[in-house]
Amino acid sequence: MTIINIFFRSEMVDNMFTLSLPAIIVLSLITVIVLVIVIKLCVKALKSDVTTGFEGMVGTEAVALEDFQNNKGNILVSGEIWTGISEDDVKKDNIVVIMSAKGMKLTVKNK
Repeated sequence: MTIINIFFRSEMVDNMFTLSLPAIIVLSLITVIVLVIVIKLCVKALKSDVTTGFEGMVGTEAVALEDFQNNKGNILVSGEIWTGISEDDVKKDNIVVIMSAKGMKLTVKNK
């Protein structure tokens, strides 16, 4: 008999298939280890910062595509053009930081 056959020996008892006790213990331990790993990954994902949507944009740097007029202008964020609002004097090609988002407008300030 090989080691695998000894460890995972199966028997027919009263027309029922049974596994050896060591096989049950090993399979149970493997199941518990996998569950612990999955639960840790889920908790880690739940605790991580938001990286999508408006919440994920706060703190991101953007580039002004034009001089802001009346405290308003277009900015480039992650390859997308957005309307930016700022109390600062923002010039074309200035790097700005997104402070908040409301509707489809981003409040920014000079870096």
